[in-house]
Amino acid sequence: MTKIGIIICDRYHTCAGGKCLRALKNRQGAFSRYEGTDVELVGYTT
Repeated sequence: MTKIGIIICDRYHTCAGGKCLRALKNRQGAFSRYEGTDVELVGYTT
């Protein structure tokens, strides 16, 4: 299992993470490299 932490820049400090979490779930964008891999989100912060 691959463990992932998402760190967003301070410019988006009010972001709730909806787009990032959806992209991770659907393995889209930067997360497409994890297609077919078990992934655990272990952190999310600014």
